[in-house]
Amino acid sequence: MIDPVRDHHHLGDATVDIFEEEPDFCPSSQLARGENESNGEEAIRTKMKQGQSNRIEDETARSAASEYKRALIRTAALTFFTLVLCLIVQFTYGSKQAIGFAAVYILELSLSVDNLFVFVLIFKYFKVPTEHQQRVLFYGIAGAVVMRGIMIGVGLAALNAQKWILLVLGLVLFFSSYKVAFGDEDEDEDLSNNFIIKWAKRLIPATDAFDGGKFFTLQEGRRLATPLLVCTVCLEISDALFAVDSVPACLGVSHNVAVVLTANLCAVAGLQSLFQILARGLADLPYLPPAVALILAFLGVKLVLEFFGADVGTGASLAVVALLLAAGVAASLAQERVR
Repeated sequence: MIDPVRDHHHLGDATVDIFEEEPDFCPSSQLARGENESNGEEAIRTKMKQGQSNRIEDETARSAASEYKRALIRTAALTFFTLVLCLIVQFTYGSKQAIGFAAVYILELSLSVDNLFVFVLIFKYFKVPTEHQQRVLFYGIAGAVVMRGIMIGVGLAALNAQKWILLVLGLVLFFSSYKVAFGDEDEDEDLSNNFIIKWAKRLIPATDAFDGGKFFTLQEGRRLATPLLVCTVCLEISDALFAVDSVPACLGVSHNVAVVLTANLCAVAGLQSLFQILARGLADLPYLPPAVALILAFLGVKLVLEFFGADVGTGASLAVVALLLAAGVAASLAQERVR
């Protein structure tokens, strides 16, 4: 009878097994080893991706820190330059005009904080990459310099020609004060229905995607604007509207065209660096807008009193502006510390 497992054939004195030796592995163990190898490779790939992501985050953080440091240096340099100009005004026009220069500079910087907050919202709305924001700011601020120069020149010429313009500017400042104090913050943060955004998007044919840092690109043979240009236009228009508030406020401090124009331009020139320093911390100063509203109301009263012949001194104006700003910042920091 044949053994079902083995069959032996005798060849001389040798016995040969017709079955080969059993393999030392089975299909299930081979599959398990394959799965383990696949899981190991996947884990290695995941670790490599995480390492690459961490390196990118580290490089981004280092780049942001470097930009922040450069912004601090530029701000310090511009502040030093402004102090030198203030000394020049002191020796050229006297202490009264030097105090006016300082007051206009501080006032314009304080009003610009609200402007910077709007810039942040516009950048978020258009999803402008961080590396292109400085390019947009450069052109936006260059336009602001030209716009303010024109408005200051026209405003001072009107004041010298017609005294009743003081009342008009005073009313503008009262309205601006009310708007800053009681404006709807939620409405400001939602730009989807903002008339400036809607008007710019309707007026300028643009693509949906960015093309690096370009303002124009070719799409299907047509030359179209990119969202970067639309964003720049919105910044320009927004700044022009803010100038309607800031220029009358500056004229409420001083009527000297050289003083107002120089101090105003010094403040505006520092906005690009100030944006990098303050953009992330603007929400941490909740009491600054009420302080700015009080400053605008004070300057409105000053212009109305000037129309009726009462003069509030430039030194008093500087003191009120500085004290209100300091109080707004101090109250905000105190609230943040309590939290």
